Order: sequence, then structure tokens, then C-alpha cells
Amino acid sequence: MSWLGLKYTGSFQSRKFLLYSEDPLREVWASIALYGTKDFLRANFKPTDPEVTEWESILTYASVRIRQSVEFQRASNSASPLTSPLSLYYSLLNLLRACTALIFDKLPEAGHGLKFQRGEGLFDSRALLLNRGTFPNYLREMNIFIPVDTPISFGDAVSSRLLKNS
Repeated sequence: MSWLGLKYTGSFQSRKFLLYSEDPLREVWASIALYGTKDFLRANFKPTDPEVTEWESILTYASVRIRQSVEFQRASNSASPLTSPLSLYYSLLNLLRACTALIFDKLPEAGHGLKFQRGEGLFDSRALLLNRGTFPNYLREMNIFIPVDTPISFGDAVSSRLLKNS
């Protein structure tokens, strides 16, 4: 067991798709950037519901959100430690919105669906889950039910504690 208490060591990559790189993070983002065009999305995604009539607008929306996500991630590389977390947050938000549109065949609601709750320090601060917005809607679509106004810390977000309580 590692000093972090992780029980798994080794690669999380499947044998089907292995990525060898001297800069894996850059390679992953280069792969994500490929999805930033409607033509690439059209070739790789089909609506799960054949009755969907606005698929072209969903592809347009997703391609723009993916490009924004990649640009925010790139911007975080040259930003200061004070600003880069915000760029990474917006990168994640835009990527989640694109994935939500492509997976569930519908445009996500406006707003992120979180409210900041200040703590004494970074790891004590929390986000309250609201009723509407990108994050709560995604969780509901994934059949993960977390009550509204649930405070979520950074530790909760990166651990399985939150899912065990849902």
C-alpha cells in the first residue's frame, strides 16, 4: 500500500487502449481537442434516441464546449496559482456540459448548480449542491441522488464517500 493509502497501484488504462507518452496530460488534452469539431463528433457519436430532432444543434453546442474546455485548460498552464484553479474549473464545467449533451441527447440547463460556502481554509470550503444546473442535472441523469444543499468538500469530491451516502 502506498503512503496515500491507495490500494491500487499500476495503470488505470485498459489493455484495449494504452497511451505511452512522456507528457501524458498533454496527450490526453490533444485527444480531447480532436472532439472539438462537428465533423469528428458526427463521425463518432449518434443520438441514443432516434426521435431526437435537434442533433445538429447538440453537435454544435458540444463542439464549442469542448473547444472552450481545451482553451481553459491551456490558459491554466500560463496562469498563476491564484487563477489557474478557476480556469481548470471552467474547463471541467465545459467538458461536462459537452459530455452531457452528447450522452443524454439534450442541452444541459444554464448555470453550474453549485453555491460556494467559505471555510477557514481551502480544504474546509464547500460547494452546496443546488436543485438546477449542470452538476445536479448530470448527477440525476447518472442516477446519483444527492440531496439539495448537500455540502461537498474537495475531499468528498475526489473520494467515494459522497457516492456511498447517496
